[in-house]
Amino acid sequence: SQEMQSRRQSTGTQRSQTSDGHPGNTEILMESLIKLADPDFKLSGESNVFADVDKNLVLSLLRSVGAVCNDVLKGNDEGEVREVKVLRRRLDEARRVLEGEDEEEGKKINDNLLS
Repeated sequence: SQEMQSRRQSTGTQRSQTSDGHPGNTEILMESLIKLADPDFKLSGESNVFADVDKNLVLSLLRSVGAVCNDVLKGNDEGEVREVKVLRRRLDEARRVLEGEDEEEGKKINDNLLS
């Protein structure tokens, strides 16, 4: 809804940033995300430093996901059932795109999620 979008835009806060403009914990955040997918992952010196373009892409994606998650929580609190279903569908569709799932498999998962 319009109200949720305007709330999302007005809730941005300043956090500590590095000289390259990224939040100070970007490397830790990215490492933690990778460990969710691969528990054995470890950064090993200079060869595993994330490029700025990668940091920017991941941070942009996480901001979007975080905003949608925030809207889901607020929508649940405000009883906006239809809006929350739409947001959950968007999250699930994004997940399927990233995981490379086929459309039919994703539809089954989405139907179960929303029923």
